[in-house]
Formats: sequence, C-alpha cells, structure tokens
Amino acid sequence: MLSRSQPLESGKALSQFSQNLFELVPQLKPCPDLAVMYTYKRLERVLNGPCNLTGGQDNPVVLTAPKEIASDSLLNPSDPDATDRGHQGPD
Repeated sequence: MLSRSQPLESGKALSQFSQNLFELVPQLKPCPDLAVMYTYKRLERVLNGPCNLTGGQDNPVVLTAPKEIASDSLLNPSDPDATDRGHQGPD
C-alpha cells in the first residue's frame, strides 16, 4: 500500500505502476469494446498526465515531476474528480 510506504518505496511502486500502465493501455486499445469504456479512458488519462512517455527503449515511461503535472490531470483513477488544486496539492 503506497500510503504506508517510505518515500523511496512509494517512488518505486509508482514507477512500476506507470510501467505496467504503459504496457497495458496499448494492449487494450485495439479492442473496440474495451477502448470505449469509462475505466479504460481513465487509465489512458493517467498515462497521459502524471506519466511522461519518453520513447526510450530501456525506460519508455517516467513519472512527471510533481510541479510539471497539469492541474487537470487525473491523479487517482479510483477518484476521477480528484485533481491538483494548485496551492493545496493533489487531492
């Protein structure tokens, strides 16, 4: 669980999550029944927000620096209304 992890452990878990998401989303996209689902669109939105697609072979996706994440990015797929509210930080 990320909320009980030390900062280094959380960073590793988030990094692994972004890598898994990077591999999963393109596999689901060709399936028309799945690609139109609301849950798929949330996964895609996370991949295009807090995740930065580098195009590199060894590390194709890295987490975007917190200060560089757009305020309307989806930060929590289980709560699509939670966004970064500027000075208050992520919800």
